[in-house]
Amino acid sequence: MAEGKSQHPSQNDVESGYELSDVNVRRILAVVAIIAIFLAVAFIVLNSFFISQRDRIEYQEVLKPTSKKLRQLHQREQKALNSFALADTSQGIYQIPIERAMELEAQDEFQRRVRQRGTQ
Repeated sequence: MAEGKSQHPSQNDVESGYELSDVNVRRILAVVAIIAIFLAVAFIVLNSFFISQRDRIEYQEVLKPTSKKLRQLHQREQKALNSFALADTSQGIYQIPIERAMELEAQDEFQRRVRQRGTQ
């Protein structure tokens, strides 16, 4: 408001039905500029934070070197899955590679279905 006027509107101001003073454009532009700068800085900070977190998670999940114990475990698993061995001598149970076991199971299932169709 102008310096000569009081804070309370006069009777003349009320009767006119509209605001008699102009909007402070500089103040509005300053507030908008401050908000825009704040949003830009927040975007930059959050973007760099998310990029660093993504890189950290990618390193932990994908790029981190495996431990010696884990490599040894994988070697033992591969040996157990891909080798022949005598599992139980008293019952004559043998361990065979998993690929061969799957082939034998597939052949057995095929033979069972052939026999089943022949009896129908």
